Amino acid sequence: MFPFVSRLKVPFAYIPGSQPLLFVPVPVTCSVRRTLQAAGTLRKRTSPQPLQAGAYVMGGIHLDGGLKVPAEQRALLSRRNYTLRPLSSVGALGPWKVLDVAWQPAAVFIVSMLVHAKLHMAALTAGVLFVFLVFPTMELVVLLIGIVAAAIWRGVRWQSVVFWTWWPFWKFLLCVGAASLGTALGGSLWQHSYHPSQLLSKMQVYESISPANATGLRLQDAGQISFATAVGVNRQMTGCLKDGATFCIAPVVAIGEKDGLRVPANMSQYDLFMVGVDCCECPGEFRCPPVSFVFIELCVDIAAMELDNWDVATVGRWLENAGYGGLVERFQRELIDGQAIQRLSVSDLRQIDVPLGQATRKLAKLG
Repeated sequence: MFPFVSRLKVPFAYIPGSQPLLFVPVPVTCSVRRTLQAAGTLRKRTSPQPLQAGAYVMGGIHLDGGLKVPAEQRALLSRRNYTLRPLSSVGALGPWKVLDVAWQPAAVFIVSMLVHAKLHMAALTAGVLFVFLVFPTMELVVLLIGIVAAAIWRGVRWQSVVFWTWWPFWKFLLCVGAASLGTALGGSLWQHSYHPSQLLSKMQVYESISPANATGLRLQDAGQISFATAVGVNRQMTGCLKDGATFCIAPVVAIGEKDGLRVPANMSQYDLFMVGVDCCECPGEFRCPPVSFVFIELCVDIAAMELDNWDVATVGRWLENAGYGGLVERFQRELIDGQAIQRLSVSDLRQIDVPLGQATRKLAKLG
């Protein structure tokens, strides 16, 4: 019913030399001559024209040196804008990138250390670490899930895997390391500093104490003692015990003046003692470092300290020097294992009062 042009099976004519291949509808009632004239006119209209620099045609395709570069990629490569895929900035390591990667591990370390050192609450520490670690963990997990899925269905290039997981992996690793280090340091500070300080703050404070008028019974509940200025250590009256290390003890006495010299005052009894380790010969002079008696703490974390042979020997040495030799045998016999001290009554403890700071209050607590 319709005449066809040449030998084509469809009513379309192909224009040679067109780019891309172009077929034009052929009017069914026109002649071959008129059809070719129409095709020549259409070829002129569709022939590629020289493009000016920066021109965009065909849906944003830019012809640059014969290569077709989409407008989005060209804008990214020229750093004019950024999308959710920052292809132009990945790999660039500047000051802000360093801060972006480093601030979170630093915050994790500081917060975990302060919380664990000041409050020492496991639940609170775990909650704080969860808040700080949840985002780095989720970021890395999502990337790993995507990599596994891509490897199963399409295959991946390991260079791309390393490229995209580099910073998330190191951020996660740094945050976990900072949390571990901060928690460990916070626990050490709590055990050796903040916890003893809290125990001391709950104990009785005595100021301007002089051995001349202060007895051991008065200082039984002392947590912190400051001595008067005229107080010192009688280094000639030294007791000692060798058990691997050498434990040294010397009485704290009032200091008087004689011929312009400061000399220890003669006292009928000694209730306060200074203790040191490996600072004397056995027997020998007490050569432990000088201590300022204006303000000195004689008590440490007594609740966490376990009874050891040093405490037992110190009490026994004091009993001998103080004239309570009859109690020495019983004391050492019952306390040789460090446990029988709990069987002593309060009156027994008062009879063998040894105000050695930590040792005396420990005996009183266990009694």
